[in-house]
Amino acid sequence: MRWSDFQPFVAAEVQGVPAPVIDQYSRLIAIDFCEKTQLNVVDLDPIDVVAGTAEYDLYPPSSDDVISQVMLAWYNNAPLKFIPAAQLRRTGTYWPNDTGVVQGYTQLVPASLVLYPNPTTSLAAGLNLMVSLKPSLTSSALDDWIANKYFFDLANGIKGRLMGMPGQTWTSKDGAAYYEGLYIGARDEAAKVVGRNVQKARPTE
Repeated sequence: MRWSDFQPFVAAEVQGVPAPVIDQYSRLIAIDFCEKTQLNVVDLDPIDVVAGTAEYDLYPPSSDDVISQVMLAWYNNAPLKFIPAAQLRRTGTYWPNDTGVVQGYTQLVPASLVLYPNPTTSLAAGLNLMVSLKPSLTSSALDDWIANKYFFDLANGIKGRLMGMPGQTWTSKDGAAYYEGLYIGARDEAAKVVGRNVQKARPTE
């Protein structure tokens, strides 16, 4: 669904907002919704592991999306645990140089994953990942299934953010609080559902 599809539903209550502004806020609300809920989950293509290489770039299936978070990871079909970088810095060694059997992973930036310790053997299709996606800042559309399921929740968020813009003819403090509240409530409930589903899918470590 294109961002412009939100315009008629938003402009009816937030009058005077230029169409490009509605489109931009539609995109920003969708990014926030997907980032906070982590509901757009996909499996990436298997990644070949190369001996001596710990860091691997992650690529979303579409240029309209960016990777928000790694949800689950498997190395050689065994589940990997996430290890915060701060914990690795307390290992007593310079952890990027540690080698051995891969035990877990960390992330220094969302678009890449670092295996720990550094693998000593190569393994074709050895790394499998389930990730969550969010629209990019240059995206032209939102996945239809998300837009269809959460259309009015997203529209409430767009209206709330627009009404909260200071000094505009459409500014409304009360309207902003009302629609923002509806949006946050729906977003947080969706996040709870996703969280429960991910826990059901997570393998026992």
